[in-house]
Amino acid sequence: SLARAVAALPEARQDGLLSGLAGDDPVAIARRFVEEHLAEDLPLTRLARAGGLSARHLGEMFHARTGRTPMAYVRERRVAHA
Repeated sequence: SLARAVAALPEARQDGLLSGLAGDDPVAIARRFVEEHLAEDLPLTRLARAGGLSARHLGEMFHARTGRTPMAYVRERRVAHA
């Protein structure tokens, strides 16, 4: 599948590819990245790198848009997926 092909790429290449797919919206990029990597370790720094922002900036932007932190979102998605 496409998800497996992307997962086989080096992490930096995955991040760049996902960034291009989601356009310029770092929150959308981070959310999509979470969905595609739920079973992996997802520290805020990794999500921020996928969106092209600092961890602090992504955290603030994510919270302003969704009302929760990126890590709370990761936990919610993992519970929903389980």
